[in-house]
Amino acid sequence: MTLRFKIALALGILAGFSTISFSTIAYIASRNRLMSTVDSYLNQSARQLAKRPRLLPESLAGPSRAELGPTAGPGSSRSIPQGSQIPLKDRPTAPPTILDSLITQVENNTGTIIYDSSNVKLPIDARIVGMAKRGGHPFLETVITRGVQYRMISLARPLGGAFQIAQSEAEDQKTLSELKVWFAELSGVVVAIACLIGWLVAKQISNPLTRLTRATEEAKDSKEFKIPFGSSRRDEAGILARSMQEMVDALDRSTEVQNQLVQDVSHELRTPLTSVTTNIQLLQKYPGLDDQARSKILSDLSHEVGELSGLVNEIVELAINQRPHEEVTQINLNALASRVASKMTSRTGREVNVDGQVSIVRAREGRIERALTNLVDNAIKFSPQQSTVDIIVRESSIEVNDKGPGIPLDQREQIFDRFFRCETARAMPGSGLGLSIVKKVANEHGGVCYVDSREGGGTVIGFTIGRDLNNN
Repeated sequence: MTLRFKIALALGILAGFSTISFSTIAYIASRNRLMSTVDSYLNQSARQLAKRPRLLPESLAGPSRAELGPTAGPGSSRSIPQGSQIPLKDRPTAPPTILDSLITQVENNTGTIIYDSSNVKLPIDARIVGMAKRGGHPFLETVITRGVQYRMISLARPLGGAFQIAQSEAEDQKTLSELKVWFAELSGVVVAIACLIGWLVAKQISNPLTRLTRATEEAKDSKEFKIPFGSSRRDEAGILARSMQEMVDALDRSTEVQNQLVQDVSHELRTPLTSVTTNIQLLQKYPGLDDQARSKILSDLSHEVGELSGLVNEIVELAINQRPHEEVTQINLNALASRVASKMTSRTGREVNVDGQVSIVRAREGRIERALTNLVDNAIKFSPQQSTVDIIVRESSIEVNDKGPGIPLDQREQIFDRFFRCETARAMPGSGLGLSIVKKVANEHGGVCYVDSREGGGTVIGFTIGRDLNNN
């Protein structure tokens, strides 16, 4: 099930639930309102009939004591014998009243119908018979006769018997049935519109995702990562598209860097490997070389192998793109510089001095020591044999001063590039990777590298350590 279909279905279900809930509430409210109107009308008619029984034909209003003869006993009627019903043709006429729009039925004190206003017979049950005999409070109920539903109120006659007043609910039922159909149609239309809108909205939302999917599939098949993901949307889908674009751009840059690294490594390895191969072939071709020639060739081989070993180590160092695992700790740059100076003096016999203030920074000690060692090693390599090398420590920065030939202004931006070597240094040993490692360490610590000329001749190369370095 696609995201587009899920969103459309969810909106359709939500719209359907909302519409059905609204329709149900509206239907119940309409039904209750109609029933309340009918009940109110029946109650009003019953109250008027109770107050003005003469609204019915005079002989049905109930005999008054003044109208009863001297021999009339309880239950007797002056006009109608007990248990009889007035024939329709003999019923007296009366002016129009509120009861003319209703069905009216009258029972005597035995529950026998003595009058009805239409040919519809309202049902008489035990409650109505009991009311006719003993009186009681009016009550409302719904009855069905001849398949038609009526709302009916029953009340006692003043001196015995009962009145029944009813109103057909056929029109109300028809109205409610029409409401049901209308609400059902409305629900269907709303659900269809909601599904359509949901589909269109989902299409708009999923378009960037679809493009991302298609682009990643193309990248997988073609191995090319220059795939445009451009999106001007400002919602989450647009943010995802732009983030994916940035990620792929970074991957593309990383791939380009790796390819360049492979090319550079291939170029740098070609010279020492050619030298090693030539020397080995020379030893194989002339096994009878004298000791002096053989010793020189073996010395050259040893030197070239050493160069290859150093080159491989530096390549591995640069090829690792992951964040160093070394923890960030507080270190004393002055103490670290003194330790590097002592180590390099012991290793090369050259004098390395340390000057500067005590500086406490948060950094990865092993990485900083590696970068500083590279700087001192370069300074010793390119300085005159009897000259000294100075390490200067300042707040959050460290630099190395030498008395070498210096670096031309137009090449200072390039010396931190991999395998780059100045013209004056191409005859010197080295791989051209040492300063690249320094730049990488500085970047890892939120700092920058810098290079300048030394007063009196020589070069100043150093790097800074960012103040906001954290432990991530």
